[in-house]
Order: sequence, then C-alpha cells, then structure tokens
Amino acid sequence: MTVSMGEATGRPAEGTGAPRISGPPTGPQGEQPARSRAGRRRGAVPVHVYFGAVVALALLAAVAGALYGWTEARSEARERASADAAFAAGLAADAIEADLEILQDTVGRTAASPGLERAFDAPGSDCALNFAGGHVFPTGHIDIIAADGAVFCTSRDPAAGEGGYHGEAWLERALVEPALTGPLPDAVTGADVVVGAVPISSRGVLAGFLEVGTLGPGLLEPFGGPRQLEFLVVSPDGSTALSRSVEPERWAGAPLGPTPFDPGSGEVGQDDVEGSPRLYGSATVDGLGWTVFAGADRAEALDAATRSFQRVLGVVVVGLVLTLGTAMVGYRGISRPVRELSRQARGAVEGRGFAGVRKGGAQEVVALGDDFEDLFAAVDRELVERQRAEELARASERNYRVLFDGNPQPMWVFDAATRRVVEVNDAAIATYGYSRQEFLAMSADALQLGGDVELGEQGLRRARHIRKDGAPIEADVVVHGLAFDGRDARLVLAQDVTERDRLERQLARALRLESLGQLAGGVAHDFNNLLTVMLTCATFIREGAEQAPPGDPRWAEVRDDVDQVLAAVERATGLTRQLLAFARREVVEPRVLDVTGLVRDLEQLLSRSIGEHVDLRTTVAEGAWRVKADPGQLEQVLVNLAVNARDAMPEGGTLAIDVDNVGVDEDYAVHHHGVTPGPYLRLRVSDTGTGMTPETVERAFEPFFTTKPVGAGTGLGLATVYGVVTQAGGHAQIYSEPGLGTTISVLLPATDEQPAGAAQPAERAQRGGGETILVVEDQRELREVTARILSAAGYEVLTATDGVDAVAVAEAYERTIDLLLTDVVMPNGLGGRETASAVAASRRGLRVLFMSGYAEPVLTASRTLDTDIPLLEKPFSAGSLLAKVRDSLDGAPPLG
Repeated sequence: MTVSMGEATGRPAEGTGAPRISGPPTGPQGEQPARSRAGRRRGAVPVHVYFGAVVALALLAAVAGALYGWTEARSEARERASADAAFAAGLAADAIEADLEILQDTVGRTAASPGLERAFDAPGSDCALNFAGGHVFPTGHIDIIAADGAVFCTSRDPAAGEGGYHGEAWLERALVEPALTGPLPDAVTGADVVVGAVPISSRGVLAGFLEVGTLGPGLLEPFGGPRQLEFLVVSPDGSTALSRSVEPERWAGAPLGPTPFDPGSGEVGQDDVEGSPRLYGSATVDGLGWTVFAGADRAEALDAATRSFQRVLGVVVVGLVLTLGTAMVGYRGISRPVRELSRQARGAVEGRGFAGVRKGGAQEVVALGDDFEDLFAAVDRELVERQRAEELARASERNYRVLFDGNPQPMWVFDAATRRVVEVNDAAIATYGYSRQEFLAMSADALQLGGDVELGEQGLRRARHIRKDGAPIEADVVVHGLAFDGRDARLVLAQDVTERDRLERQLARALRLESLGQLAGGVAHDFNNLLTVMLTCATFIREGAEQAPPGDPRWAEVRDDVDQVLAAVERATGLTRQLLAFARREVVEPRVLDVTGLVRDLEQLLSRSIGEHVDLRTTVAEGAWRVKADPGQLEQVLVNLAVNARDAMPEGGTLAIDVDNVGVDEDYAVHHHGVTPGPYLRLRVSDTGTGMTPETVERAFEPFFTTKPVGAGTGLGLATVYGVVTQAGGHAQIYSEPGLGTTISVLLPATDEQPAGAAQPAERAQRGGGETILVVEDQRELREVTARILSAAGYEVLTATDGVDAVAVAEAYERTIDLLLTDVVMPNGLGGRETASAVAASRRGLRVLFMSGYAEPVLTASRTLDTDIPLLEKPFSAGSLLAKVRDSLDGAPPLG
C-alpha cells in the first residue's frame, strides 16, 4: 500500500516540475510572449477608470443614502407620532376605565352606608351628597332615587333641572342588581351620561351620573402632551361621536357620517372629522366598548424630518467634494510608483540572474516589491525542499502502516468518490465479522456510514453500524481526510460503545428516579403537615357538631360537610403514602412472608376486580422462597400491576401472574443497577395488551406519568411499585413491545428466616394528669391544633416556634417540664435532636417525643434521628397524638 498524508508530506501534484529561473527566450521564439502580454494589456482597464468608477459609485450611494434617510426619517416621524397617539389613546382609555371603576366603587360603598335608607323616610332632610368629579369626567352628579323614579336626594345644583327618572330602563335593572350603562340622555339634565347604580334594599337606588359631553376636554389636559393631540370618543358601533376635545358642544352625540370615522368610510388615520390631516392611534374602553381616538397633526410631525434631511444633504455634498479630492491624490500616489516598480521588475527578468528590485512609493507598493523578492527566493528553496519532502513522505507511510495494522480499534479507508473500501485493519474484521476480501468488495454505505461520513466531513460523531450477523453496533466514529494512492480518501476509526451506552442509560434512569423520589418525598412531608392540621380541625368541628341538638338541620349540613372533608383527607393521605412509597420514605413493617399464600388470597379479589373479559392465570412454583417485606405494600404491588395490565387490554385478553425462584449471578448484577448477586423470588405479571414503546418504558416508573386519558389515572401505580420494591431491596424491570403485550418482572431478595407472630399493642389511657408539655413546631397551624388537643386532654401546654425559641421558653419556665414534643426538621440551625439535647441539658429526667412527616427509617438512615427513639408520624389524629404522648410519659426513658 502506498499512502501519503495530504498536505503534511508537501508532495507536489503529479505532472508539475520545479519552477526554474532563466533568461528570456531569444529570436523569433521570444516574440510570442511579448505579443501575448501586449494583448493582455489592451484588454485591461487602467487604474484611473477604477478610481472614476469608485467616485461615481460613492456619489450614487450618497444620493441614494440621503434619499433613503429622508424617507426613513419621514417614516420614523410618522411612526413616532402614531405611536404617541396610540399611547395617549391607551392612557385615555385607561383613565376612562378608572373613572368608571371609581364611580362603581363610590356608589357601592355609599349605598352600603348605615342609615342611608332613612333618606326615603324624610325626603330632603338631612341630605348631603357631594360629587367630586373624576379624572376625565369633570361633571356629573349623585342621586338617591326611589323605585318610582322620584329623586329624594341629589348632589346637583337645583338650577340644573327638576324631575325624576320614572320608567327609565336602567332604573328597573338597578333595583335588582348593580348596573353600569351609557351613554344615554339624563332625564333631568338632558345631558348624555354614563350611569352607575346600586340598589338600596328594595326601596330605591343610589345612582352616579358622569356627563359624556365634557369627556373630550377632560382628556386633552392630562394626555394631550406637547403635540396637543386631538381626542375623539365614539360609540361601540362607530356611528356616533360621544365627545371631542375640539368644539365639544358641537360634536357631543353627533353622527360621524360622512366623516373618515364613519364605519363605512374605510381605514381611519388620514384626516380628522373636519378634513384636517392627522395621524391617529386608538384604544378600546373595556366594559362599554367605546373607542378613543388620539390624533397628532401630520404636518407638525413631519416638519422635523424635513429639517433633518436638509442638514444631512449638506453634509453629503461636503463629503462628496472631499472624497473626489482624496481620490485624485490617491490615484497619483499609486499609479506612479506602480509604473516604476513594473519597469524595475522587467529589467530584472530581462537580465541574467536576479539583482533585486528598487522599491519606492506607497507602503503597499513597497510591500509588492518585497513580495517579488520573496517569490524568487521561494523558487530556489522549493528545489531543495522537494527532495526532503519526498523522503519524509516515505517515512510517514511506514509509520502509518504500523499504526493502522496494530491499532486495537476498527479502522478502514474508503475512496471519497466511489465510497468503496480500499483498506481495512484486523480489528475491524474481528468486530464486524466480515473477511478482508468481503470488506474490500463492499461499499462504506453497507456499514450504514452513508448518512454519517460525507465528503469533506471530518471529526467525531456517533454512528449506528451493523455487523455481518445483523447485530447493531453503537460506535463513536472519527473521520479524517487523507490521500491514498493519489486519490482523495477518508480514514475511519470506530470504537464500539454499545455496552457502555447501555450501562450509562441504566445509571441515568436510576439517578433520575432517585431524584424524583427525593422530590416526591419532600412534597409528601410538607403535605403531611397540612393534612394533620386539616384532620384535627375537622375532628374538632365534628365533635362540636355532635353536641348540637339532633333536630337542627343546620348542624346536620355541617356534619355532612365535615364528613366530606374527613373523607378527602383520607384520600389525600393515601396519595401521600403512594408518594412516600415511591420515594422509599413510607413507614414499613417488614415481615417474613410466604408469597404463595399471599397470591392465592388475592386471586379471588383480582378475579372480581379485573372483570370477566380478562382471563386471569396464576402459577406458583412449588417450594417458593420466603421474602421479607411489608405484606400490605406487597399486596398493593400485585394489585397495581394487575390493574395496569387490565387497563392495557380494553378488549380483553390474558393476565398471567407467576412466581418462581431464581438465582442472580455476578454477570446479571453488573448489567442491572442496584442488583446484588444471590437468591431471589421472582414475581412476574404479564398481559397480552397494547404494549409500550421504548420511550414509554423509559418513563413508566416516574411519578404522575401516565398514558391514560385525563382523569383516568393518577400516574402513581407503577411509581408506587418501583418505590415498594426498591425499598424492600429488590429490582423491577419492564419488558414490552407495541402490540405484543407487557411483562413486569419483580425480583425480591429471598430469606431463610421463619415467620414470627404479630404482637398486640397494649391500650393506654389517653387523658392527661396535669403534666406540662413543651410543643416545638415551626408551622403555626399545626402548632396551634396540637396545643389545643393536649390542653383539652388535661395537659398544661407551652409552645415554641423553633429550637432557639424552645430553649428560651424552657429557661424562662420555672416549674417541671414533663415532656418535650418537637418536630425533627426545623429552621434556624437547631433540628429536633439538637433542640432536645439543649433543653435536656438543664432539665434532668426530661422525656422526648419526636414528630415528623418523614418515616423513621429515612430519619435514622440520614442520621437525623437515632434508632429506637419515640416518633409520632404525620399526619396524626387527636387519638393517635394522645396515645403516643401517654406512652411517652408512662414508658419512655428520660433523655438526660
């Protein structure tokens, strides 16, 4: 094989010789190059033409830029004016909405004033209403109006008119509910108004009137701005002007046709209602549907743009004059030295040998002369370096062969044009299963490299290859370009990472589920605090309701409501238990179990639960090993898996549960994260349902992940299975393909321990005997209900918000503290264990009872709590709290 390493070898292309320096040809043969050069010169363009073209282009660009700047300035001025108008219209609409809200709020609060109803009993006496006006509605009035329309009290000037509002449609509606309407004519003053009215019992209404006609001038002063914008408020259908800041009396209530604001006139924005050119912005008043237009004078907006264009045009003219002068100077500074340099170079070529170039003129011309000298010197060096490069190429080829054949990673070379494999090493033959002859007869695309290795594409990438036996290979591929026997080729180095990727995916999945478990456990812990408060408070209400007269229907409804709350708390407690099961933070009572009996006991229950359309089959191997697990949790695992399998077979099918013994060897444990070698009991639940995609299998154990419709599942079924199994030291795995069903395999460590009998808890009195208990809990609601339960049971209760506060309370309390009831996890640096130690340091004989939303195994595993320490787990009821307190006072050893 002959291989060269591209540019690294420095080998010149075939057919090219080393350049030589010699004198010019003589005689008739020397005339041909001269005539050829003369022809090329006649076709070339002189430098002054280029300079002239540059100046012309600069002139055109300057003129075009000035025109463009003028156009853009006018456009920007138009946009700024329109934006200012739109902003002002928005502010005006907001101000109108604010005045309407103030009107409704004022009328509503005034109508709720005590004694306001007495105005109907003594008309005209002790009546004092005042209308202060709004931000943009300067005029209006407030009236107390009877149901028949008579005005009993008003804030308006008596000269504004007399009369009533009998028969008004808005009055009839306002007698029933608060109303806001308008514009409509005021039956007393005759002005167009907006009315906001609120009923006063059933005898009348309190109504506020805002005059619309003065709205336009009211908008001009705060929002007109330096542009002195014109404001126009129109009706929702756009046919009527409600108010205008210019000539408000003339335009109040005037029809808009045939002005530009007529709904049939097209787009608004060119002229105002009197034909003057303006630029408009608009906004809508929510609630009433009015449209507020704000218009800026167009001529004034564009005047600044015209003045700016004139200044820019002057600058452009001056710049063009300077550019023309600079171009002339530059042309002379370049053309003269170039001609001199050309003359000197011709003299050097026509002479014998190279005597150097005399340089002068501009810096670039001097640099050109230096380049001429470098060129002639480089030709001489090339002759020497060519021979040296050929020797280096031969040595490089020998090294390449050693590295290629001896590399432990698969390597091959393919032709970049034909994609045919032209060389392959032994590692590639061993990895892919092809012989050397088969490799050299195939295309690189046969290894599925067509989409991964393109011409000119180099670097590291991930590829999926196929062995001769059809097995897929995940490979990291590095591609380099090189010359191979004078052809453009690609060198491929592939590393098989199939097994590494599989292990990385398993580890990532385990870490993700662990992170989700920590999150779920934390949420459940905080939720347990809230459930404790809800449970105990609902119990208080239920006890109070039981003491009410039996025939009182109001208390019957209260009892029903409390029962609903208690039922909801029970359901929420179940959800938190599932979350804690997934997080492996639930309280467990592991016992030595015979799974055979458990499966047989559940078989009849599952047959009824899954329905007649599913054929349930159970198979339990003889001599099935015992396991150590919580029986309730293991039953939940079986039920969850069976229900999941049933839901995957809506049209019916077969659900198989089989139990057998398996031994896990070292090889299986290495390839399955969290599994150790040893004897296991295997529990498999299989269905013939729809199956799952690989993406669904990857996320199936995540909490709240479900493929069922909304409301059909919580997404905690398989998450609970995962948590229970891993907490028991086992392993769960899913095997599924779409259309072929699903099998979930659970491995539980086998044990040779014997089952033990269940101990019966002894009953203790729950009432207190005046003992003093210090309750330490950072959540206020839980602290208060706990203290309330203990106080009602006959205990004297002290409370503290955290560990620091508990130490201070204990130091200030002079009498005996019999029991410290403290949360385990608290803020301010003192947890439950540290708080107990600090308080017990000065109180010998103190007993301690801890409480927490985390289970005891989690607290002891994290060294937050020592083992065999009394713990009250949240959520707890009043009965469980009192029982645990009594047990701690009567039986727990003192801490100090």
